[in-house]
Amino acid sequence: MTKREKLLTQAILNPASFIFSEFQMKDERFDGFTLNLYFDGEHWLVHFVEMPEISAFSATPEMAVQELQTVWEMVKADYLENGESVPVAPRVRKAA
Repeated sequence: MTKREKLLTQAILNPASFIFSEFQMKDERFDGFTLNLYFDGEHWLVHFVEMPEISAFSATPEMAVQELQTVWEMVKADYLENGESVPVAPRVRKAA
């Protein structure tokens, strides 16, 4: 089990332990951006560290991340439809 999987399992089994706590993770679905995931006592919230305005929330951490994936795909499509470049994660930008 990866560190990410252990944290998500802990979060699901004991969400109260994550109240006002947060953890960061990377996920290939998000093009190198870092995710910040936390439980606010009622909902799981997730956003890009580099672009906090891109966010989602849900009842479980998995659902919040799935919602963020949907939001990210919509944001990327909007950039492209408007003839703009899709933002690139800082670490990815340096490597390119």
